[in-house]
Amino acid sequence: MEIGYQEKDTELDTAGLQQSNLIKPQLNETVAKDLVKVLYGMEVIFIKEMPSYNDRNFFVMVKIEHDNNNTMKKRWPYGYTLKITNSLESRKSHIDAEHKLQRVLHNHGIPCPQPVPNVLGREKSLQVIYKPNSVDEGWMSKHEEGVDRPYKEHVVRLLTYIPGEVLLTVPYTPSLFYNAGQMLGKIDHLLKETTFDSSTYADFTSLLKTRVWDLTNTPETLKKYVHAVADPQKNALIHEIRSAFQTQVEPLYYKMTKGIIHGDFNEQNVLVRESNQKDKSEKEYDVCGVLDFQDSTLSYYIFDVAISVCYLMVECNAIDPLDVGGYFLAGYTSYFSLNETDLDVLKICIASRLAMSMVMGAYTSSLDPDNKHILTTQENGWKKLKIFWPVQKKDLYERWKNIIASYRK
Repeated sequence: MEIGYQEKDTELDTAGLQQSNLIKPQLNETVAKDLVKVLYGMEVIFIKEMPSYNDRNFFVMVKIEHDNNNTMKKRWPYGYTLKITNSLESRKSHIDAEHKLQRVLHNHGIPCPQPVPNVLGREKSLQVIYKPNSVDEGWMSKHEEGVDRPYKEHVVRLLTYIPGEVLLTVPYTPSLFYNAGQMLGKIDHLLKETTFDSSTYADFTSLLKTRVWDLTNTPETLKKYVHAVADPQKNALIHEIRSAFQTQVEPLYYKMTKGIIHGDFNEQNVLVRESNQKDKSEKEYDVCGVLDFQDSTLSYYIFDVAISVCYLMVECNAIDPLDVGGYFLAGYTSYFSLNETDLDVLKICIASRLAMSMVMGAYTSSLDPDNKHILTTQENGWKKLKIFWPVQKKDLYERWKNIIASYRK
């Protein structure tokens, strides 16, 4: 079975939003086990699929004492994540840049998944995967002669699994927001101080124009998909936010702090674990890791903050959601300094990300009207956007300033 990798220079486009079922890898657990065994020389003893929109991810435990992979220096006791990338994104070269970023963080003590070399010593491989005919049929990398059968090429990777709970699943508290801000501040500081090679920077910038979710594409994304928002008042709100981004953020790009960012530091990509503080009457949690570097890119650091605050605010009901940004900034700015322009555009950037989430959620819902999860997220998001956007920036920033000051005493 071939496990070589040949890079293809094809841009990612927005078609994936409409053809998720066409680009998503078609395989079963048996195929996943075979991929681990053949490509990585390890026998799977436990497997469980994890949620993913366009890709396929499997948590696997392997036999530590018996394997045929001499390229691995050390076995990882917590298990691995087998990642099979959708056929559209498998054509890009961004994965190499992701791995370099992850190594930087790992080398500085920030827990995040690390790529595992396959039996040929490679961190990824492009594989032909045929759709299995049954739940028991294993991996076929070559087609049965004379049989018409669907297949796609997918990048296959194995990453170390980082134990912990995702932030979304635990109670939200001010200290957790502060802790999350600290973690992102550490990450952005490290990335700002790291010099990558020119090819890595090229990889990080190559997909900017084709990414629907990139904040620099806010005006284009909102314009293209706002038709999915049928309510006239909501539609008008989206247009208002889009206009604000175009007139008050884009002209200031040249003043904003730029560098490599995580790009999606949200409540499902942040890992937490229970705090060791035993004197607490209620459970407290500390941030202990970060996941998912697929949206990492060369952009503006304030976008990292905006994305994080946006999603933490949407799911926050324990405290006033308007205060989330204050607690997060208090932690973030203890490690990373933002300039005056960065802070000046933050409110619009938060609203823009939330507007993008609402518009893309409405669009996705139109393609999948029975998806109740999307509808629930939409309901929470619109409520928070209607609360957040009308607040005067001066008043909002004063609240945040007071919260930050309370941590500096």
